[in-house]
Amino acid sequence: MANQLIYPKILLPIVLIIGGVLGAYALEQAKKPPERRTVQPRPPLVQTIVLQPETVRYEVRSQGRIEPRLSAALIAQVSGTVVETHPNFYVGGDFQKGQVLLKLDDRDYKLALARAEAQVAAAEQLLSRTEAEAEQARYEWNELGKRGTPTPLVLKEPQLAEARARLRGAKADLEIARLNLQRVEITAPFEGRIDQKQV
Repeated sequence: MANQLIYPKILLPIVLIIGGVLGAYALEQAKKPPERRTVQPRPPLVQTIVLQPETVRYEVRSQGRIEPRLSAALIAQVSGTVVETHPNFYVGGDFQKGQVLLKLDDRDYKLALARAEAQVAAAEQLLSRTEAEAEQARYEWNELGKRGTPTPLVLKEPQLAEARARLRGAKADLEIARLNLQRVEITAPFEGRIDQKQV
């Protein structure tokens, strides 16, 4: 009886394994290859509209202070009475580069220019006279038969140096007078807008 119990315990699993293998083989032989189908993509379920360009104005309400990125103070380099202003010379007025914004009374500066021109002419005349005197002194030194070299004082070299210095100074004053006359017009160095004015 013990043998009878052992055989079914051993044979039953072997029979089941063989049956499973045969069943799997039979299923493998019986299967059909899958059908090939092409899947059409479905369009998305959305609504579309055609865009048209249009101008839209957005209104933003806020408070604060708008300040320019760059600002400059235009100050006259010379003093005087304002005799003319540009029509846009008011707070908020626009101006372009090179426009004359203000013009000062130029009569004093024209007179200063005339005076400087006269000083240059006088300095040139003084230099010419001093050069002539120096030449005359050299001539007289040679005519009188004096020996040796004449001293700088005899040849009027200090007077010549002074006359040349006066001429240089007079020319510098003339250039300053010309610049001051040009500065009576305050021109815009760039385009912009007037933020404030103090005239």
